[in-house]
Amino acid sequence: VDILSDILLNSNLNPRDIEAERSVILREMQEVEQNFQEVVFDHLHTGVFEGNPLSMTILGPVENIK
Repeated sequence: VDILSDILLNSNLNPRDIEAERSVILREMQEVEQNFQEVVFDHLHTGVFEGNPLSMTILGPVENIK
């Protein structure tokens, strides 16, 4: 518990590091979108688990990253 509270209370988030990670995530999302198998699997998951949180993609929408 002490470690978790220290992480939450004393985090130092550098805006440059956040932007760098955001760029990495967006690039990874583009790679996934270009992979036919990933796209088909996402659509399959969406249809099979419709109305359930399991229907959402792991990466989520691009708007959440930007």
